[in-house]
Amino acid sequence: MATESTQPAERDELIKQSERAEAEAETTSSEREARAANLFDLRRIIGGLFAIYGVILFVLGIAASQKEIDKAAGWNLNLWVGLAMIIVAGIFMGWAFARPLSEQLEEDEE
Repeated sequence: MATESTQPAERDELIKQSERAEAEAETTSSEREARAANLFDLRRIIGGLFAIYGVILFVLGIAASQKEIDKAAGWNLNLWVGLAMIIVAGIFMGWAFARPLSEQLEEDEE
């Protein structure tokens, strides 16, 4: 009889542990989905590409020779286009970080 009285208490504790583990798994799963949504957000990818190409063009524009500038009717196009691409990259990245995709998905679900 002594074993029968301890079994329900042990069972209750095991049930509580199981329920806690399930709740943690659900939280972890939703966090993982949110991170994946943010990681593959096209605004971040496009912003990153604009930033990379913009920096490359900006550096080329700084090192441009007068001959290259004369080809473009006196404009240092690499410098100005690179600067414009860096600004566009900042807009995309700012947009992506100010309003993450995971938050937008949560709002749409509600």
